[in-house]
Amino acid sequence: MNEKARKIHADLLAKIQAEPEKKYQILLRFPKEWYEKVGQYTSKEFLFKSIKAIFGFWDRRFGNIVFLDFVRAENLDLYYVVLEIKGRMIPTLEKFPGVEWISEQLEYHAVELFEEGVPGSQAVFVPLINQTIPYLGFDKTHKDPKFIEKGLGRDGPPAGIADTGISTSTGGKWPWLYEKPKDPSGPANKYRVLEAKDFSGSFQGTVDGVGHGSHIANITASAGEKYLGCVPQGKLYSAKVLNEQGYGLTSWIIKGIDWLVGKGCKIINMSLGSDQNTDGTDELSVACDKAWDVDVYVCIAIGNNGSKSRPYCDGTIGTPACSKKCAITGATSGAKSQPEQTQYWSSRPPTKDGRKFELKYVVAPGLRIAGYDSRMNEKSGSSFSAPWHSALAWILRIIHPDWTNEQVWQAIENTAVPLGYKDAYGKEEGFCLEGYGRIDAWAAYNYKAEPTPPPTPPQPEPEEVLMKIVVTVDGKSETYLHQGRNIKVEEQVFPVEKSG
Repeated sequence: MNEKARKIHADLLAKIQAEPEKKYQILLRFPKEWYEKVGQYTSKEFLFKSIKAIFGFWDRRFGNIVFLDFVRAENLDLYYVVLEIKGRMIPTLEKFPGVEWISEQLEYHAVELFEEGVPGSQAVFVPLINQTIPYLGFDKTHKDPKFIEKGLGRDGPPAGIADTGISTSTGGKWPWLYEKPKDPSGPANKYRVLEAKDFSGSFQGTVDGVGHGSHIANITASAGEKYLGCVPQGKLYSAKVLNEQGYGLTSWIIKGIDWLVGKGCKIINMSLGSDQNTDGTDELSVACDKAWDVDVYVCIAIGNNGSKSRPYCDGTIGTPACSKKCAITGATSGAKSQPEQTQYWSSRPPTKDGRKFELKYVVAPGLRIAGYDSRMNEKSGSSFSAPWHSALAWILRIIHPDWTNEQVWQAIENTAVPLGYKDAYGKEEGFCLEGYGRIDAWAAYNYKAEPTPPPTPPQPEPEEVLMKIVVTVDGKSETYLHQGRNIKVEEQVFPVEKSG
C-alpha cells in the first residue's frame, strides 16, 4: 500500500513492524458521517451490540481480535471502536469500511512525584494552599468588587476536573466544597460538586481512592479558611478517568472530556499524562484540541520526567501536554522558596515535532503543596501546578464571559513573571525551563485583552444569469444557453491552416 495512503499512525506502525506478534489496544476512528449512517435507524445500545458482534465474527474467523469499547464523543465530534489485536493483524483493518485512522490506545497516569522528600528540591517550609494564594495574587482577586459581584465564582460557569475523582476515601463529601464549610449540614447549604461520573470502570464508582483529584479540587475551589482555594465558590464537575492506582486509558479520558464539555464546563484541568512524547496527533491530544475549539480552556500538567543536567530542552514533555492548542503548566518551588526555581523534574519541551515557542507554556508552584488531609500532605509534581493555572483561567472566564480562550491565554502569557532562565541560559533553553514565566493572578486579572477582530463579512454571491450565445461560422449559426453565477466570455480567433 502507498505510504501516503496509510491510515495507521506512524508511532503505532513503527511498533507493530518491530513487534508484530505483540497484542496492542488500538483506537479505530470513524467519521461522524459513518456514525450517523450506521446509527440513524438503531438505538445506541443496539449499535454497540452490533459493532461487538461484527468484531466477534472477525475474531472467530481470524483470531486475536477482542472488542473492548465503543466511544461516542459527540461534543468533540470523535467516534472510535476500541480493540485489542495482534500487531500483524492491524494493517488489515485499514480496509474496514469507514475507518478513518488507527492509533494506539495509550496509558496515562496522575503526574505526581512519589519520592520521599522530593530529592534535590528543598523548600524552606511546606506551603499550605492558603499561603500560596497571596503569593500568586489570588487574595487580591477575592477582595475585588468585580469578583465579589460574581459571588467569588458562584455566578460563573462551572469548571471540570478529569482525574481520580473528588471525594473522601469512603466517598463522603468534603466540608470545604460546601458553600458554607462551617455549616455543611445546614438546610440551605449547597455542595459545589454538581455531579460526578466514573469512566474508569472502578469498583468504587466515583470515589477518590487516591486523593489526587481531591487535592486538585482543594487548590482550585476550596472555601475553607486554612485551605482556601482560588475560586472559593466555584461549581465543579468531576470526571473520574483514572482508577484507584492513578492510571487511565485514552478512551476513558476522551469520554470524560466529552462529558465535561457537555455539562457546560468552560475550564478543564488535566493533571495527568503519559511518558510518551508525541507530535500532538495522538488521540488524546486531538480530543483536548477539539475541546479547545469549542471554547473550553484545557489546562494540562507538563509531566515530571525532566533531567538535572543540560541540555535543558530535553524533550521529556509527554502527551497530552503535546497538544497543538491547549495550555500547559510546569512546576516551580513556589511560595517563600526563594529564589523561585523551576524544579529539575518538571518535564520540558520540545515536542516530538520540534515545537517549543508555539506551546502555551507557563509555570506555577508544584513543590510540596500541602492539602486538607493526610492523603494531600506535601504533594509535589506538575499535577499541583496545573490547577493554579486552571483556576486563574477560570476567574478570567468568570469576570470576562465574552473572552475567548485566546484572550484568556493572552492575559496569562503577557503577565507571567520571568524567573531569569532566559538571561542565564539563552532564549531557547530558558524557555524550555520556564515557558513564558510564572503565572501572576492579580496582573492577569487586571490585563486588558485585545478585542477579538470582527469576522470578515461574507462576500455576496453574484446573481445567477442565463446567457444566450449565438455563434455564426460560414453563414451557419448555432445557439448556446449558459446558466450560472460566474460567466466569462472571451473572444479568440484562431487561423486555420489549409491542408494540401
